[in-house]
Amino acid sequence: RPTWSEGDSTWSEGDSTWSESDSTWSEGDSTWSEGDSTWSEGDSTWSEGDSTWSEGDSTWSEGDSTWSEGDSTYSEGDSTWSEGDSTWSEGDSTWSEGDSTWSEGDSTWSEGDSTWSEGDSNWSEGDSTWSEGDSTWIFLGSYR
Repeated sequence: RPTWSEGDSTWSEGDSTWSESDSTWSEGDSTWSEGDSTWSEGDSTWSEGDSTWSEGDSTWSEGDSTWSEGDSTYSEGDSTWSEGDSTWSEGDSTWSEGDSTWSEGDSTWSEGDSTWSEGDSNWSEGDSTWSEGDSTWIFLGSYR
């Protein structure tokens, strides 16, 4: 079984390896890499610079963009879309689902024993509360 190495050069055999500086070749669920490029195998990976492709409940990304799969995710910059009791967000806006939430800036709307707020105003429900600034009203039972 040959093995040879000199400085940063390596050659092996028996589930083969070769490397020289930042170039690598392996074998046995294969790997290849050169500089910022990588190829793997066995639930595959490929990457180059800021680009990545994976496989096995898939991932793809490039720069600030990401696509995933398996209860899906997609994001780009400050935008995100998810799935599986859904989420969507962009900048300071968020929409969720599954006992719903919506928010934008300082405004929030929730659901499931409801909440609403905007700035320093809040409305709740379920042993009702409403407040604004430093004032709070609590409603219990019937209101007169």
